[in-house]
Parts: sequence; structure tokens; C-alpha cells
Amino acid sequence: MKQPSLLIKSRAYVALLLLFVLSCTDQTEAPKRPHPGGAALAMEEWAFVRSYPDGKIWSRNLAAAHAAQQVVLNTRGGGLDAHWEAIGPKNIGGRTLCLAFHPTDPNTMYAGSASGGLWKSTTQGVGYAAWEYVPTGHPVLGVPAIAINPENPDEMYIGTGEVYNYTAAMPGIADRLTRGSYGIGILKTIDGGATWSPSLDWSYGEMTGVADLLINPENPATVYAATTEGLYRSYNSGASWEQIKANVMAADIEMHPQDTSTLLVSFGNYLSPANQKGVYRSQNGGNSFELLSDGLPTNY
Repeated sequence: MKQPSLLIKSRAYVALLLLFVLSCTDQTEAPKRPHPGGAALAMEEWAFVRSYPDGKIWSRNLAAAHAAQQVVLNTRGGGLDAHWEAIGPKNIGGRTLCLAFHPTDPNTMYAGSASGGLWKSTTQGVGYAAWEYVPTGHPVLGVPAIAINPENPDEMYIGTGEVYNYTAAMPGIADRLTRGSYGIGILKTIDGGATWSPSLDWSYGEMTGVADLLINPENPATVYAATTEGLYRSYNSGASWEQIKANVMAADIEMHPQDTSTLLVSFGNYLSPANQKGVYRSQNGGNSFELLSDGLPTNY
């Protein structure tokens, strides 16, 4: 009776030993914690490198870097004499933020791009080479707004900078996901785009954007600007500006075609305070505003 008992114990011992060996030789790795990545973090890394150590990107540094670049281009030629050939992509285009049409020449139109500056066409935009880049002499990438004086088409304004979310992208904060491009305020030309100068000058301020521009057709010296900092107005063709509504993220301006003292302005984004966002109306040229609610969604 002892032999069967010993045999059973031996088999049990061998089985335990085999399980131990197999457990030691198991090459299965423990599941790894997912490593975040993708375009979003790549954009954040790109911004953080340029905003170290305080996480702020100041427009004045952008303006200074642009000025230094111009010095290099002027002194070294910048490769302007070399032959350059576009290598692509050629089958797609970037985002276009706005269009403006010449008031008397139907063939001439302007386009503001999200990251390529200002463009002009004299062929109604038709043709392979219909558009030409309009240099401004300033560090301008995003052009969300264009306004042309209806009485003097040589006088134009462009708004710069594209910001999506003011709450996450407070002035100077380098949250790359909430900003399309740097803004330096409003530029103005009086010679049809040959030269440009700052009008609402934010070149040395913090990160801002200008979303819309509107010229009073009955009095072109009066100009309105919807910006990240609120609604601005100029009575002297952009020589000076005043903030007439402090609600952040002003996005669109519309003027009544028969009564130019009536304005409609939209403010805010999905994170804006309830008392700051919505569609507002002014019936006195922007001196005062009322929030409209009739017929509009209650959760706007």
C-alpha cells in the first residue's frame, strides 16, 4: 500500500515542478499603459518649446523675430536670386477664412487664409494662377477679416489672428489647440495693398484675434472690429479705437442695410459665461446693447 501512495506523491511533485517551470518561462508581458500621442500632443509640444519656461507666447517676440528675419533677408539676399520650385502638395488648399470684393471692379477680390496671409485675384478667382500673395511687411499668417472702403477701394483693413476658445487660450497662454495663428491686431492700407501699417496695434501685446470687420457704408470713417477682447469702434478711419463692448470673443458684426445705426453682434463660445455670450443688438451705432432672446435657442 505504500508504493501507490508514494507514486501519487511523486506524480503530484512532478506536476507542481512542471507548473513552476512553466510559470518561470512565461514570456507574456504585462499590458503597457497607453502612451498618449498624436497630432494634439505634437502641437502642444511645438508650442511649449517656443513658450518655455512660463508657457506664454508674446506677440512682441513674434514681431521682433520678424524684424530680425527681414534684416537677414535684406543683407544676405535670402536666396531670392535662386530658382525655387514648389514641390507640393498641389492638389489641396488650406482653409480660407474670408472673402472681400472690390466695390467697383468685379474682377478683383481678396481672400484671407488661415495660415497663409492675404491673397488677391484680378480674374474673379478663375484660373490656375488666379491668386497672388499680398505681402504686408508684418508677421501675418491668419487673416479672418477684410474690409474695403466702398468710396475709396484703395483703403482697406485686415484683421489678424485666429483664436477658438478664449477660456482655454487666455491672453498669452500657449494652448496650441485653441489658437489657429498669432494675431497682431488690425493693419490698414491706403494704396490698394502696396504698403500696410498698424491701425489697432497689438504687435507688442498678448495673443489676440480679430474675427470680423465692418465699415459703415454711409460714413466710411466709422469702422467696427469684432475681436477676442470685445467689440471696438473707430470714428477716424482706424487712427484710434475705443472698446464699446467688453464681452470677449466677438465673432460677427452685421449692420442694417437701411438703418446703419442698428447693429447685430455675436459674442462668446461654449465656455463663455452665460451673461457674456449671445447675440446683441444696438440701435444707436454701438453706444448701448441689448441681449436678444426671442426666437433664439435658450442654451446658446
